[in-house]
Amino acid sequence: MRLKNLRVAGFRAFNEEQAIDFNGKLVIYGGPNGAGKSSVGEAVEWILFGCTLRRVKGDEISKREFAGCYRNVHYKGTAQPFVEVIFLDPSGNERTIRRELQRWIEDLEIERG
Repeated sequence: MRLKNLRVAGFRAFNEEQAIDFNGKLVIYGGPNGAGKSSVGEAVEWILFGCTLRRVKGDEISKREFAGCYRNVHYKGTAQPFVEVIFLDPSGNERTIRRELQRWIEDLEIERG
């Protein structure tokens, strides 16, 4: 499996919709603190597994502190925040996976604290 493209909006450091192409054999991304480097990795981890290790470890420490931490607090889009990846499967076929944040689940997590 080879990651080809990542589209994301309203997730972690990504406010407005952005697309990142992974066209090379080796892709290196960098930037200053707060640029979203960790958010790229967390977006891929979240779409594949439905959670991130940072969130799981955070839940062990303080559920209230990490409740709703996937949603970008500044996101004003009309659609649900989402992460979408396009990848090539072992046969070379293009596949797309999309996962959207569900607002009611985040609200429930905050209430449970």
